[in-house]
Amino acid sequence: MDPFRRLPVELMFQILENAADFVGVESLISVSRPARAAFLMDSYAIVHAIATSNPITTQPEVRRLVHNIVILHSPAVTEEDEASQRFKWQQMACRVLHIAAQIQRLACACLSKLRREFASAVGFDPLHAQRANVPFSWIEEYRAYWALWHLRCVSDYAKYVEKQRSYLHSGGDPPRKLTQDVEIHPTSDDVHAFLKEVIWTVAVTLEDLQACPFTRFSGGVLKPEHRNTLSWDLDTDIPFFRSFELPRSVETQYSIWSPPPIPTPSLMTSRWSLLPDHCKDPSPQTYLFRSLRFQVSRRGPNKRAMNDILRYRRCGVLLWDKWRMFSTGLYPNNFRERVPTPDGGFVDPGEPKVSLSSNYLTKWLEVGDPLRWPA
Repeated sequence: MDPFRRLPVELMFQILENAADFVGVESLISVSRPARAAFLMDSYAIVHAIATSNPITTQPEVRRLVHNIVILHSPAVTEEDEASQRFKWQQMACRVLHIAAQIQRLACACLSKLRREFASAVGFDPLHAQRANVPFSWIEEYRAYWALWHLRCVSDYAKYVEKQRSYLHSGGDPPRKLTQDVEIHPTSDDVHAFLKEVIWTVAVTLEDLQACPFTRFSGGVLKPEHRNTLSWDLDTDIPFFRSFELPRSVETQYSIWSPPPIPTPSLMTSRWSLLPDHCKDPSPQTYLFRSLRFQVSRRGPNKRAMNDILRYRRCGVLLWDKWRMFSTGLYPNNFRERVPTPDGGFVDPGEPKVSLSSNYLTKWLEVGDPLRWPA
């Protein structure tokens, strides 16, 4: 028996409107007729309310990407009657809800897989392996969600462009034009080169999870991209996915949860770069990784040791927060004051500058050891 069938539709509408979990709402309206009836009262308003209360989609960069996706999936403005237009907008809202719920599932799967691989990569020290498995911070989840929203947005845009071109080549009129400009373009040149690495980390993880192989956009045509040949090329364009659907057998292996609340500003959250202020910045270890690669490149026969970025992508080393990297021995203590830690402890002042000692280099080389990863 449906426990919601006795609730007034107006109350059910408020319940959906005040939710902050896309997967929960999508699942509820798929199994409960009263919930679906309430959702269809004003599906656009409910999806908008969820997006404005979700701790990820409230952030400016993600909000912009969601806005672009809404534009790409909005119905064309026609002279149809109001009922027909309303039905199309309901369909669009359902589509956006499905996309958001799908991204939530993918974020949970990607983060879980990356954490498991990371724990394995640092498993040469049992304590580090244990610390690698701590719960995800808000900034880590944000990076995964932001990458997925970006992948979805640029992929949908590329498909739109491809569809428009096919109509033009066939001599027909395009099915519709965008009513507003989409603030992206296929190469995504507006993304910081180091932040692209977060997107590539998530993209490689998606392919490992058996999502549709990614492609690249060249000359208006989507072409295959072979990830196994990729080194750390900062000019590499962001990939595109034909589909974001995972096999059911893979999807059911991973738990689903809602994003954590936005952290409260404090000395701890500030020093460990856990706040929304750090969303636009590459992770601190990205700069360390670049410096270590430069150091290795000046050596002799081992100069290619850190060149295969795929192994580092697979365990998310450039996505994790500073605390996870520090607690697993992959990031130095460069604090000049005593700083509280996320686990309730403290870190005493360390070196004033980041040390590129052979100790850190050895640890990073161990993480990227080819014997730990399949070809």
